[in-house]
Amino acid sequence: MLQSGRAWRPLRVQPAAGTGTTLRCFFNPFSSVTTVPSTLSAAMRRSILLLSMASFASMSAQRICDAMLPELSRVFAVSLAQAAQVVSIFAITYGVSQLFYGPLGDRLGKFRVITFATLGSCVGSALAVFAGSLEALVFARLLTALAAAALIPLSMAWVGDAAPPDQLQEMLTRTGLGSTLGIAGGQLVGGLLTDALGWRWAFAFLALLFCVVGSLLYMDFRRQQAAPFMAAAHSPQPARPGFVKQALIIITGPWSRVILLLAFV
Repeated sequence: MLQSGRAWRPLRVQPAAGTGTTLRCFFNPFSSVTTVPSTLSAAMRRSILLLSMASFASMSAQRICDAMLPELSRVFAVSLAQAAQVVSIFAITYGVSQLFYGPLGDRLGKFRVITFATLGSCVGSALAVFAGSLEALVFARLLTALAAAALIPLSMAWVGDAAPPDQLQEMLTRTGLGSTLGIAGGQLVGGLLTDALGWRWAFAFLALLFCVVGSLLYMDFRRQQAAPFMAAAHSPQPARPGFVKQALIIITGPWSRVILLLAFV
């Protein structure tokens, strides 16, 4: 049978109920099947927004000292190279710590680790506000790096576990947008506050940012525990090796060493 220049094939022939009339169903081989995209709940979108904010805070913490090095050199009466320790120590600690957060997130829960790491970053930034010497400031930056290193990789991993496959790329892009904006935002805020109010105010802003984002993440984490909205978070997980064994696998991997060497260079 032809209709509108296209071939239609009968699928089956059966009598209509109570009538004896034959019904003929046709199938159009040229018709396209429309896939309805899955939708994200408001709770999921809120969680992804908070993770993007956490990524922004993490990257801002990494870059906030770039513009204040001359001021730190002047205040602490040290050379510019010595003042740059607040950047180099942070970067090294930040990179190395990420090797351990993958196994830790699998063991304790990614969102849980992100939440408390954000609050820990707040503590480290607050210590930087009251640092009376360069050594104290470097120590505060080291503590901040230990915590802030968890935010970006675990946020990406959590979204990868929770987002539907057809929206995964978009959700990862939204989450990564925070870290991209944090690169420029950290430098800009650090420079403006250092010039206008002093370097301590830059760390005060960072502590406030981590505090607000961490508090919102904690409330969202409690809501997830009370009424979980993500089926994947509660589905059975395959057995994994212990934390120490996973960390050793990562550290001894050839590509891990390559990435670390590139980061140090």
